[in-house]
Amino acid sequence: MHRFRQPPKAENVRLEEGSQAVPPCAAGVICSDRNKSLGSAQAMKPEKRIYCVEGVHDWGSGQIEPTVEPMLELLQSTGYWPHYQHRTCATIPEVEWRLTKEWSEWCCKGSILYFFTHGDKDQIWLRPKAQGVGILTLKEWLLDCTGCHVHFGGCGTFSEDDEENQNLRSFMEYTGAASVSGYAAKKVYWLGANKPALPLELQLFGSLKDVKLERATMTRPGKLRKIEQEINSQFSDCKFRMLVNE
Repeated sequence: MHRFRQPPKAENVRLEEGSQAVPPCAAGVICSDRNKSLGSAQAMKPEKRIYCVEGVHDWGSGQIEPTVEPMLELLQSTGYWPHYQHRTCATIPEVEWRLTKEWSEWCCKGSILYFFTHGDKDQIWLRPKAQGVGILTLKEWLLDCTGCHVHFGGCGTFSEDDEENQNLRSFMEYTGAASVSGYAAKKVYWLGANKPALPLELQLFGSLKDVKLERATMTRPGKLRKIEQEINSQFSDCKFRMLVNE
């Protein structure tokens, strides 16, 4: 069962001279993370970070699902991931811009690309009942994820049978990602007692920090598979899956 929060009030944003414009959000959608970071966009430099693309989980009646940013703040405050960037994207042009511009410019090897969205087989949804974005489309926007991990937080993005995950494997090989993970379960619950995504993803991101993704060593695949095994031993009902680039 989800807890809900009221959406924040929109604020007027003035672009600093010389800063780059970004695609507008969909009408009526608040992209608060964009508002607070525009002024510092020019000062950003490549870091090993978690780069999170979050959809807009608005199911009507002025209620939306909890944002993932408190978890990212926890990972930052505990020192696991000192750098992160959180982006709320409501439209396909916006997520394309984020991935083609910010991801490539701000994230270096060893980073994690994290899609905190709803999903379905081989696709993510930025908004409820909106058009999905396919895995094969995302790979064209990303181009290079060498030495990085990509995690899809949406339900059912993976299949239980690895033979049916060929599009995700193509995504991994095309972008050069060290590994790609997500859920085969049709439903997982962020704050639920059953199929809990929050503690699973805290464990995942904490464990990935220790792997040193940027180093293409002979031991890296084994370490990544061990993470998958340990997570499934504790959260088997989530049907967590990880593809590893040999």
